[in-house]
Amino acid sequence: MRPSTAHPGQSQKSKADESTAGVGCSLKEFKIISELGKGAYGTVYKVISLVNHQEYVLKKISIKHLKKAEI
Repeated sequence: MRPSTAHPGQSQKSKADESTAGVGCSLKEFKIISELGKGAYGTVYKVISLVNHQEYVLKKISIKHLKKAEI
């Protein structure tokens, strides 16, 4: 494991952070490939980003049952 090169008070970005920067600002930026699972509160999808063409997992949560404070 390499030592951190971040300065105190600064966070160190990983390659994963860099590859997802600017992705996911809107559901319109994704194309659903398949549904992976469904539960009481939402559905999980395998999606592809229309921005960087990488695959992601997206959980879409229904807010109908939530109180305003929970939203």
